[in-house]
Amino acid sequence: YVNTSAEVKAESDVCCTSANATGVVRALCQQHGVDRVLFVPDKNLGNYVQSQCPDIELINWDGFCPTHMRMHLEDVEALKKQYPQAMILAHPECNDDIKAVADVIGSTTVIRQTAMASDKRVFIVCTEDGVRARLAQDCPDKLFFTPTQACAVCPNMKLTRLENMIATLEHLPEADEIVIPDAIAEPARQTLALMMAIDS
Repeated sequence: YVNTSAEVKAESDVCCTSANATGVVRALCQQHGVDRVLFVPDKNLGNYVQSQCPDIELINWDGFCPTHMRMHLEDVEALKKQYPQAMILAHPECNDDIKAVADVIGSTTVIRQTAMASDKRVFIVCTEDGVRARLAQDCPDKLFFTPTQACAVCPNMKLTRLENMIATLEHLPEADEIVIPDAIAEPARQTLALMMAIDS
């Protein structure tokens, strides 16, 4: 998965995103003549890919996205009861019970495109709160809700801020450089290159 470390990518055959995982798994199996895949690190995304590829056995690593795991079906149902006309949009990293009631399951791009193109006025957005916030900004005539009593903000996604980028650019080339050893960088690069080749 694209959010894994370089070390994990270096040990993998190919990398994927939530948007292309199903296609990448299918292509990998066709290229290698296999019907079993070890899928890391997100079991919920793996379960979704499995539902789209019933002829392929996915062995899912027992990992998950903490932000998506903080979302619970009860919260989705409470919002749906309050707004029965709402469309439920779920990221594939959500728990399976949430995906089972979703109107659309897809990557953040699919979620955004669906909400922006839809005639619906109310949406339950089951993914990181930044997506909901951006949709609310882009579509002020629509209502967007995140179904969680807990925080739906991903701290890792919020690590890089505009101030960090400006500071780095202002201090180039002295800025902190991250050096990945060639023994890790090259095989990791190959998994990304294969993903991009499959995706194109």
